[in-house]
Amino acid sequence: MNDKLRKIVAEALDVAESRVDATTGVETEPKWDSLRHMNIIFAIEDGFGVRFNDDEIPLLTSIGAIEKALDSRR
Repeated sequence: MNDKLRKIVAEALDVAESRVDATTGVETEPKWDSLRHMNIIFAIEDGFGVRFNDDEIPLLTSIGAIEKALDSRR
């Protein structure tokens, strides 16, 4: 897992980086609600210099999905 991604998500969720791994998502992290979801997306876009389209954003509900989306842009 990308350390930069881990740090961004941990900060957006206000949790320790050690709690963020490849399985972290809306189903496993109670703090990952709709508002924090958008904060995560905006922080990732800023941190990685990418933009997700409106159709992708609702699907990016786990670290795994976000990593795949980022990989497709490299």
